[in-house]
Amino acid sequence: MAHSDADVNVPRDLTPIAEAAAMFGVSRRTLERLVQQGQLRRFRRPGDRRTFVSLDEVNRGLGFREVPSKYEP
Repeated sequence: MAHSDADVNVPRDLTPIAEAAAMFGVSRRTLERLVQQGQLRRFRRPGDRRTFVSLDEVNRGLGFREVPSKYEP
């Protein structure tokens, strides 16, 4: 199925939010909080009650971050 120009920016790695939460070992509420903070977009498909998120975006939102050492001057 070819994408139209409007679909070009839609990620292909969409997963239901409940499954993404289970995959990353966090609660659904944690992912919903990322949505509220603007760190994660959510998607819906017509006729489907589920909410989808991009696994890449979830990984960026929950990924590793550098933490400065308490012992560095």
